[in-house]
Amino acid sequence: MSRRRICVFTGNRAEYGLQYPILRAIDRHPDLDYLLMVSGAHLDANFGRTLDEISADGFHIDAEISIKMDAGSLFATAQAIGSGVMEISRSLAELKPDMMVVYADRFEGLAAVIAATQMNVPTAHLEGGDLTPDVLTQ
Repeated sequence: MSRRRICVFTGNRAEYGLQYPILRAIDRHPDLDYLLMVSGAHLDANFGRTLDEISADGFHIDAEISIKMDAGSLFATAQAIGSGVMEISRSLAELKPDMMVVYADRFEGLAAVIAATQMNVPTAHLEGGDLTPDVLTQ
């Protein structure tokens, strides 16, 4: 049996911390290989360039996904999702994973889910749709 290739997508430090045990488990499993796609704040020096922390943890990075976003408007976010879908789909076509793992509901993750599902890559979406206390009180 060939090893299954599990692509893990991460866009920021918070979700990476929660995905760390998943990456370790995949890495240690004899029948699995991980493919790591990083994007968003991981690539931005303004947010500490956490890409370096991922490498320091001993993980190899298979794709760096640059998502273009010019401003903090709803239009810019919609454009960023479109840009993300295009860039992520290119990487998925090259990496050819058997499965995709995406955490939470940020726009980068939404782009990853759209790209993966449209390319028939089974997708595990972890902790999607959680409500925060602020949402519950409005």
